[in-house]
Amino acid sequence: FSAMRARGAQVTDMAIIIVAADDGVRPQTREAVAHAQAAGVPIVVAINKIDKPGADVDRVKQVGGT
Repeated sequence: FSAMRARGAQVTDMAIIIVAADDGVRPQTREAVAHAQAAGVPIVVAINKIDKPGADVDRVKQVGGT
């Protein structure tokens, strides 16, 4: 999957990363962000599931700066 994410980052104009507020930032999310940064493409991060019990938007924002 890593090679697929790297290739995708190289051929795209923008990366849109969606993070679930109840799950937080997962290792594959960090990997996707790293590939997008290496490719030099703009990154948009969307946080969903903010209405679920246990959702912690602030935690997602704190670790989102990988």
